[in-house]
Amino acid sequence: MNKIRKFLKKEYLINQLMQLYSILLTGVILFLAVSLSILMSYSNYRSLKGQMDELSFQMENYVNAKGQAVSNIYLNLVGTPEKLDNFRQYLLLSPAEYFNYTDQAWQTYYQDFRFSNLLQSSFANYPDLETLYLYLDEVSGYVTADRTNSSGKKMAGQLPAITGLGVQRGILENYSSKRIGEFVAVFSGDAVLGNLVDYAKDKQIESLIYDDQGTEMYSSSHILSNEEKRLLQENMSENKPIAKSLTDRYFVVKKTQPDQTKLLLLADRKTFWRESFIFIAEIGAAAMMLVLILLLSLRKTFHRYSKQIDRIISVTQQVGDGNLSAQVDTNKVQGELKDVANAINFMVSSLNQYIEEIYVLEIKQKDANMHALQAQINPHFLYNTMEYIRMYALAQGQEELADVVFAFAALLRNNTSQEKVSTLKNELLFCEKYVYLYQMRYPDQIAYNFSATPDLLNLELPKFTIQPIVENYFVHGIDYTRNNNAISVRVKNVAGEIWIEVIDNGKGIAPEKLAELRAKIQESAGTLPHSIGLKNVAERLENYFPSARMEIDSIQGKGTTVTLKIIPE
Repeated sequence: MNKIRKFLKKEYLINQLMQLYSILLTGVILFLAVSLSILMSYSNYRSLKGQMDELSFQMENYVNAKGQAVSNIYLNLVGTPEKLDNFRQYLLLSPAEYFNYTDQAWQTYYQDFRFSNLLQSSFANYPDLETLYLYLDEVSGYVTADRTNSSGKKMAGQLPAITGLGVQRGILENYSSKRIGEFVAVFSGDAVLGNLVDYAKDKQIESLIYDDQGTEMYSSSHILSNEEKRLLQENMSENKPIAKSLTDRYFVVKKTQPDQTKLLLLADRKTFWRESFIFIAEIGAAAMMLVLILLLSLRKTFHRYSKQIDRIISVTQQVGDGNLSAQVDTNKVQGELKDVANAINFMVSSLNQYIEEIYVLEIKQKDANMHALQAQINPHFLYNTMEYIRMYALAQGQEELADVVFAFAALLRNNTSQEKVSTLKNELLFCEKYVYLYQMRYPDQIAYNFSATPDLLNLELPKFTIQPIVENYFVHGIDYTRNNNAISVRVKNVAGEIWIEVIDNGKGIAPEKLAELRAKIQESAGTLPHSIGLKNVAERLENYFPSARMEIDSIQGKGTTVTLKIIPE
């Protein structure tokens, strides 16, 4: 804490403001950068999850559609007793014998049962159909057809590995429903993901489809290793949850269809975080660049301002040392400082003129005449000078400076006036101006509040009843190392008794000192160290209101409350 205070302690308030603004701006920019990074990472995550859900929906629709397509193709090829027997004959007979068989079938049923034509119609009806495989257990070999050879051909051996979306269905005996063969329709793998296929590749999203037995029907083969595929195959075939080693590495979306077909999407977490890190790094670099630019701009601006203040202070110090010919060079100051410099130059010139014309001459006169003349001239001179500075500040748009000058002039006028009695309203206004000047000296460190019920504002009481109590706080109670100093004056009517409460949150009074202070106030005579003002207020108030009394309550380290209780006559 001491290091921080030492770092912030500078000769001028403007330097403290520069450091404070720098810290605040840096903090705000870094906070915004971090918030934006978190927000964008979360947004990217939501976008990824949304796209994975859309991919899942696309796969679901496609699989359902292809399931219906397979049913139609199956029915067209082997779905009736006649067509199943036709396929059997196609496998068993030679081309010439099969031609005679289909010719007889035409003459009998007036239908074209040629298996090659049936295959060709399947490819014509389904543009995304790539390959068909059919075989019967009782016949060796199988029949295959694709888009380059849509009429089909007989092949020996086992079915080859399937690339794309392979939908399998057993060929059943029509009457016994006994499985007697296998029918496989292979559809385009790219069509499974539709127009999202490029997005899946770019984001490293693996898509897989498993049938009700856990057999892989489709895989986009983007990122999964053979071991990971084996583990997934094992999880799907045994209907187990996806292994933790996979969920730790991938974002997973899984859907199970009513027919127990399983749709699976896996997005690489490393790819997601790599993209997020790049974006965060870009935001961080932009934030640091912005911070650097702002800090350099602030330093340059405040340094120039500090140099102008140095020039003004240097002149005021020379004037304080007696050099009344010193002037601020207004060509080297700007803005409101130029207005202040003009006002100081004018004030110094006026002071010099008055000294030459009046004071130097009066020094030669008798001391009594000199004091009498000063009593007449000084207040008017100060009031006129202050009023001129205030009006000039207003003319230059320096309202805050004008308010300070006005408050100070009002204090001088009130102090030099000869009235012994004032109203509560004037007393409160006087105290507000007094505290206002302290607030200007110590900005952002002092807060105040003065309040009274309207019916009490015209109450007459001795002049300087409240001000010494307020002044006592600024002399003994305030802690200038804090930024939350506060003082308030509240006037209210309590059961016919008028209470004037002066409350502060200052240093407070030690219990033994408080007891001594209370005892001294009750004495009819005597002096109080550091509290002459309080004693004087209590005595003058009792002289004006015989029943009046002063009460003091204080907690050390938390503040003090001084209450004047008056019963008006």
